[in-house]
Amino acid sequence: MMIDIGKFMSIYFYIIGLMQIISIFVIQQTTGNIYLDLQFIGCLVAGYYLMKHHDKSRKIIIIICGIIVLIQGAILLYASFIGFPDAGSWKIMGFPIEGDNAQKYLRLGALIAGIVYAIPFFVLKSEKAIKEFNN
Repeated sequence: MMIDIGKFMSIYFYIIGLMQIISIFVIQQTTGNIYLDLQFIGCLVAGYYLMKHHDKSRKIIIIICGIIVLIQGAILLYASFIGFPDAGSWKIMGFPIEGDNAQKYLRLGALIAGIVYAIPFFVLKSEKAIKEFNN
């Protein structure tokens, strides 16, 4: 059975975009804050072009995902080894992260975000994806 990487990755990005749209409403209902994250537009556009097997979009998505993975890795390393001030107040998707758990949640958030964008980075760089998008 041959897996269509373009279709698989487009569904992956559609799901991420849908989760981001849902999170806008969940955050508004739970915190009362308006958190408008327009990143879902990029995910839906990426999903569309991956479904159409555009090689140029595959390369652009690899670059963007690689940059996100590097940034999230830097945040993870910074939070793990240098740390953030205890008096700092942080928000992840509009939710305040304070106190003793701030370091733990910031590291966990950076790790999860890094993994979410590392998957398409490595899948789209594979030989099978290169062959599929060049046809």
